[in-house]
Amino acid sequence: MKKKLSILILLTCLLIAQSSFARDTTKPSTRIDEQGFEILETGPSRETLDAINRNYIRTIRPIFRTKCFDCHSTETRLPWYYRLPGARKLIDGDIREARKHIDMTRDFPFEGLHGTAVDNLRAVERVIEENRMPLWRYRLLHWGSGLSTEEKDKILNWVHESQTAISQP
Repeated sequence: MKKKLSILILLTCLLIAQSSFARDTTKPSTRIDEQGFEILETGPSRETLDAINRNYIRTIRPIFRTKCFDCHSTETRLPWYYRLPGARKLIDGDIREARKHIDMTRDFPFEGLHGTAVDNLRAVERVIEENRMPLWRYRLLHWGSGLSTEEKDKILNWVHESQTAISQP
């Protein structure tokens, strides 16, 4: 009985010693995808982002400048009713909230809560597909502020081309 107890204690000590010397092969910043594989590269190359940005500046920025920049950039053109009581506070709050989500001032990739270029593209795609912008109360006073079908198609084509470019090895 004493011999079995000694062997059990020895094995327990060996297991504890082995586990304390085992190397942790995971890095603290390791990201794992849905299939359990480690994500080695966290984003697109600088060259890819520059190419996407050049295309954005040439084809999409002019649309965003007229349709989105009043709220989503520092190039805000304030309307005449901004000086009316209560309007300033409402408009300032909407602009602050809009820029927090996505700020297009410095071109692509955008700044804001969406973080990465991939997240920016997904956010733009979702907003266009769900017709969520501009806000209804903005549309109420700015009748031509919504995107046309042609503009939506152009933006979505840019989004999809950009997503393809980012996914290329």
